[in-house]
Amino acid sequence: RKRVQFNLKAKIFDRNFQTLHIAEVSIPNITEHDMLNELCVDNAGNLFLTKVTTNNQKDAIVQASLLSLPLGSIDIITQPVNKPENIIWDDIRLKINNNEQKIVFLSFYATKRKGNIDGLFAQVISPFDSSVAPVETIYPFPNELRMEARGEAGVENAFNNYYLEDILIKKDGGFALAAESIGSANSNNRWNQLNNPGWSPYDYYMFNPTNGFYNPWRLGGFGGSGGLNAWNWGTPMGGWGFNNGFGGGFAPGGMGWAPQNNSTRYFADNIALFSVNKKGEVEWTNIIRKSQYEDNTDLFLGYTTLNTGTDVHFIFNVMEKRNYILSDNSVDAVGKLVRNPTFKNLDRGYDFM
Repeated sequence: RKRVQFNLKAKIFDRNFQTLHIAEVSIPNITEHDMLNELCVDNAGNLFLTKVTTNNQKDAIVQASLLSLPLGSIDIITQPVNKPENIIWDDIRLKINNNEQKIVFLSFYATKRKGNIDGLFAQVISPFDSSVAPVETIYPFPNELRMEARGEAGVENAFNNYYLEDILIKKDGGFALAAESIGSANSNNRWNQLNNPGWSPYDYYMFNPTNGFYNPWRLGGFGGSGGLNAWNWGTPMGGWGFNNGFGGGFAPGGMGWAPQNNSTRYFADNIALFSVNKKGEVEWTNIIRKSQYEDNTDLFLGYTTLNTGTDVHFIFNVMEKRNYILSDNSVDAVGKLVRNPTFKNLDRGYDFM
């Protein structure tokens, strides 16, 4: 198996865009089965990313590691993430807990190759203190939740079209997350949707919040000419408003419109909410019900959020008399969901994206 070395040059800035540190580091032994993704920086200037390895068939993740580059260092710290034998990770995400200097590693999981999505996996990792044991969450979806989340899908495959979009770090050290059911009429199977996220080293992690990935075996490399939007599928960059602020909606870059002979219908349906406490226990779940679709574009689909401090408002378009109006659902810290009145007296001639 051919191995290459990935050279990474990182330039870290402070809040005033003054350079804090420039580092050039090497990550050795990268093969065609390895992918780097989820590049993020904490408030102290430490850099993090994930390295995942697939099996020979390239249809299952067999190993994942958290790579950390402390501010001022030129040495990468590699910390393997413990994967239970009976689960298969899906689309892996990272979220930084700046208050406690920890990293939340998140993924939906299946229990067999190309099987249904069965639950939620999480590990809260202390990247610079190996003496602190990770806090792990393995949450199999109960049938009651599947029934609420399924939409038009069956109970067993209720979560197959759900993708992790937004993660919120809570004051108590836990976290909350939102996942949305998205897809298109031409790709209604998770394993051929979103260009096989995780099941081909040439397309792996095209669906990711940084809109790029690194694979030395694919032209374009890290955020290069291939990239996510080249495939006319956007990143759901709207979300809670904690990562991206209010706005952004569902589709900067978007699944996009491209000339085509056949009509493709895109959809964005229910939103699943989860709250996990500091001990790794799922405190509550809830489902925001919605049904959105458009032909040949996704620009008006999805949601954005507004955080008022006491609750989070999920705002999205609904069609009424051939016009879009804004619907508002809010959830508080204990999971109580309220459907608020729709927005009135909006400026005419404008649609929110």
